[in-house]
Amino acid sequence: MNNLLLQVQIFLRARYPILYLISHEEDRVVRAMKKVAATEKMELVVWNSTYGSDGIEDSTNPFKLFQYIDQ
Repeated sequence: MNNLLLQVQIFLRARYPILYLISHEEDRVVRAMKKVAATEKMELVVWNSTYGSDGIEDSTNPFKLFQYIDQ
């Protein structure tokens, strides 16, 4: 997991706007990403196809998420 977190930090510093992660341990990954985001002083938006994302209207639609990110 530490290698993954290091790679994520590198991607964030390279200004990747979106990271797409697949895991069977969603809660664990989200906790780790929150720590990385806090370290990098960045906003973290978590989206999944079942629940969408908090604070984004009709957020189960991935295009709404892209519009939010593009703002």
